[in-house]
Amino acid sequence: MTAVVSDNRLLGGPGIVTGADWEIRTGISEGNAGALITSGTTNSPTVKPTGRGGEIPEYMVEVNGLSVFLPMLPPGQHYWLNVTPVGNGMGRSFNSDTSGTHCVGTPCGNNGNAFFDSNFFGAYFTSTSNFGQPGDFSNGVIGTVVPEPGTAALLTCGLGSLLRALRFRRFHSNR
Repeated sequence: MTAVVSDNRLLGGPGIVTGADWEIRTGISEGNAGALITSGTTNSPTVKPTGRGGEIPEYMVEVNGLSVFLPMLPPGQHYWLNVTPVGNGMGRSFNSDTSGTHCVGTPCGNNGNAFFDSNFFGAYFTSTSNFGQPGDFSNGVIGTVVPEPGTAALLTCGLGSLLRALRFRRFHSNR
């Protein structure tokens, strides 16, 4: 993974964003922060308009320059991503959700698969559906899916064996 992103409605425009915090967790549930896998902060996120938002424009806040490897999890386990814009105190930021006209996912990101953690609102890893918001927050990762080293080695050995067998077969069939 080389970058993480979050779509946010920024009351005050893109200039209010001076940084971004990000984290990836596993094992989150109601009232349980799970395990922190990796996290970081940047003072130079990329902030660009998405073209959505209407009255309060939406911007993508992107944290670049990451080099994070996330191993495959057992079936039924998930990674949880959070990207939070850090502001200059001159405006407000609201995470966009994935419902509505420009939704993401099938169904349209409305499975309540998001958690809200805010000291300001007194919420500690509380399902967004508890606040009457069935949509999920709009976050994502940028990067290439790379097989784990063991899988890559197994594929390489298998391909090498196949090529050797073909060569052996051609050599003996030409005699």
